[in-house]
Amino acid sequence: MRDTKVDSSTEKSEEIKFKKEENREFIITLIVYIISSLLIFLFIAEKFNSISPMTTVGYFFSILVGMVTGFFVTAIFYLIFILPKSSERNKVIIQKAERAKRLEKMQKEEEADYNEYNKYSDCFGRDKRIAMLLDEKKSISEKISSIKNNQIKHEETKIGLLEKEHDPYVHGGIAAGIAGTGAGIVRALEIQQKNAEIRERNAQVLEHMQNVAIINFKIIHDYEMHIMDISREIKELSNKMISEESPNSCFEKLAFTGDYVRVSANGSCRISTHAQLSEPFFISDGVEGVIDGTIIAEIYDGDVCVGKANLVLPKYGIDSSKRAELNGIALLGGDADKEYTVKFCPSDNLWAMEK
Repeated sequence: MRDTKVDSSTEKSEEIKFKKEENREFIITLIVYIISSLLIFLFIAEKFNSISPMTTVGYFFSILVGMVTGFFVTAIFYLIFILPKSSERNKVIIQKAERAKRLEKMQKEEEADYNEYNKYSDCFGRDKRIAMLLDEKKSISEKISSIKNNQIKHEETKIGLLEKEHDPYVHGGIAAGIAGTGAGIVRALEIQQKNAEIRERNAQVLEHMQNVAIINFKIIHDYEMHIMDISREIKELSNKMISEESPNSCFEKLAFTGDYVRVSANGSCRISTHAQLSEPFFISDGVEGVIDGTIIAEIYDGDVCVGKANLVLPKYGIDSSKRAELNGIALLGGDADKEYTVKFCPSDNLWAMEK
């Protein structure tokens, strides 16, 4: 898992430093207020005494003026000397909080990727391909359910848009009863015309519903055929041959190109490479084979191995016909400013099987 001890201790020390600065600024501001209020009080009291002896009212008036004037003096002092530093510090705090939020989001994404990359790393032989095929089958089934649910919602929405026709005889009779036979005939003709327009709009809605239904039916049919193919493939896997070759022997048949190591701001190392069989091989007479399973990517800082990542081979393994891209991630708390190298080696979970 990720090493966060250094980051957390650094954040803690910075938090303590900011707290000390806030306390120091508060004390300085309080001292300025006390001194300025006292000096103004002494100045006013002296002026009063120079005119006439200080009375109780004059005494309290001097205190009040000193406190109010001291407040304004302190406010000016705060705006000039304290506020700029405080604003800058708050800006830094906000930036750090935003960065911490981004890093937390990145960490969750990296942990999700880690789990996804390692999902089949412990599967062996036919079980790995079966697990991948079953997950693919499940994903397709969820897509079919989603399409059907959306189809139902779409139809309910469109049905709600269908307009109801009006009875021309009823409306014509009402008009005839009020304004005479001629008005009734005119009203009935108007209703018939409106009904024709309603039927045309309803026909457009129904045609759109039918077109969407046809498209969805074709998509669902294709998905269902794919599910049938997967089920057939899973049954046929029981006949696939598994070689008794050792992981080292299987690994030696692989060639790697385009190695790439990228370190994120969180210190996670993403490894990417391409693998391909150097040449075709056969696990039995006339039976071409593929290499399948998991490769270990060792991450080095100089000569020191600082972490490892699993690179799970594709669903159908690796053959000589094309290169396969392999990806993995190590949550090792690396340094984004360093350059790491990668070395590949076999895991215990590496085998050869019938293509």
